[in-house]
Parts: sequence; structure tokens; C-alpha cells
Amino acid sequence: MEKHSAINFKKLCDICRVESRLFDFLYSHKLLIDFTEKCEHCEIGTVHLVTDNRRPDNYIWRCDNRNCSDQHTIHKYSFFSGSKLSLEQILKIVYYWTHKYTGISHTGNKTEQSHGH
Repeated sequence: MEKHSAINFKKLCDICRVESRLFDFLYSHKLLIDFTEKCEHCEIGTVHLVTDNRRPDNYIWRCDNRNCSDQHTIHKYSFFSGSKLSLEQILKIVYYWTHKYTGISHTGNKTEQSHGH
């Protein structure tokens, strides 16, 4: 089993700043599924990650067959399934929740940490 090092908030922000780093992080931690395979809907085309600026994360999985309209959010079958938030927003919320931060500034930086006292 691959061992992952602990991550601090600064490192998480650095990862989220660059889309390719964010996707690599999520794939390596098995938080996103790579659907680059034969389309389940038409069984002819191949599903690819394509840009869609109407989505919170700017990407969707779409079949490359012109006669197929099958597409899915990048959240499909993942920890993020059903969420309307961006991947970055979800990761930061989970980070704060797991580290039990009680105060969060509007800039997204930690302001206070609860120590359970």
C-alpha cells in the first residue's frame, strides 16, 4: 500500500491552485475515478474529460461519439458525487472539518483551531 504524507493547509492551497495538480492529487488518493474508456451508453465512443465552463470544476466526462449525448459530472461515482460545490471547496471543507477548525476567515485561511478543551 502506498504511504501518503500528511498535508497542511498551505500545501492543500498550493495543490488546488493548479488544476492538473488538483486532479493528480485526487486521482492518486482515489477520490476521483478516471472514466477514459468505452462509453456505457452507446458502446461505440470513448469517454473523455472535456471543458465545460457551466460546471463548478469546469470539466465533465463526455462521449466522443457525435450521435451520443452521454455526459457526466467529474464527481460521478466518487466521494464528491451529488455535490454542487467545486472540488477545491469540498477539499477545504473536509480539511477544516477533520482538523476541527472553529473559525474560518473569508479568505479561506485558518484563524483558530479547536483543541477540544
